Amino acid sequence: MTSSEQHFSVAEIAASWGLCENTVRNLFAEEEGVIKLQSPRSLITRNSTRKPYTSLSISVSARDRVYARISAGFRSGFQRKSSGGRIK
Repeated sequence: MTSSEQHFSVAEIAASWGLCENTVRNLFAEEEGVIKLQSPRSLITRNSTRKPYTSLSISVSARDRVYARISAGFRSGFQRKSSGGRIK
């Protein structure tokens, strides 16, 4: 990753891949090449049950790496659970 590499928001990737934002966040949570900006705990009141919010900025190289990984899973015929909980 270079410092001038383009970055995308979670919303941009979710829209282009047809996924929900939570799924994209989970896919990139521990990925190298993702900038994580977390709100300071001091902004959250003492009585609040909210967790600090983390914004993700996803580099082109991280996006391409994850896309290749999940595409390979689809191509290799991963097994999916049916509605009955059994694997098809």
